[in-house]
Amino acid sequence: MKGTAKIIFVISLILNVILLLGNAKLLPEIHINYTDSAPKGFYLISNDEPGKDDYVIVSKEDLDIAEEIYEYIPGSLLKKIAFNENEAIVIDEDGLYIDGNVIHMFEQVISEGLRVENIPYYCNIVLGDNEVFLLNDHPGSFDSRYFGPVSKDILRKAEPLWIF
Repeated sequence: MKGTAKIIFVISLILNVILLLGNAKLLPEIHINYTDSAPKGFYLISNDEPGKDDYVIVSKEDLDIAEEIYEYIPGSLLKKIAFNENEAIVIDEDGLYIDGNVIHMFEQVISEGLRVENIPYYCNIVLGDNEVFLLNDHPGSFDSRYFGPVSKDILRKAEPLWIF
């Protein structure tokens, strides 16, 4: 083989080994967040039990997302657990309240300027056993304000590796 062909062969071999190890779950799973709703960077995904203020990954397939915006949402969402079971949450047309204190006012804008009307999840609930409320700091984040509380069973913990 000539020099260029050898280099291409070696690179191809290395990429195939990485893919095989990844499929065999021998390499750690990494999530890259490029949205403004959470800190941009690389996150290590684990099966550790997530807790309050931890970032988690949730698949959009596991969420109750309105059909008209489903295609605009990426496959996996990086969100922060803001509230745990037994916490009282009120969401109305003005915003989100915990124990009567305003937490966030709504900004009904989703990524890439999509304007969404009447999408937020309105409720007056107490989170049940194993339920959490996902809420990022960014006011326009697509989180539990839009799809409601979620079960911890569908979440995977995301540890920041490198934030940029």
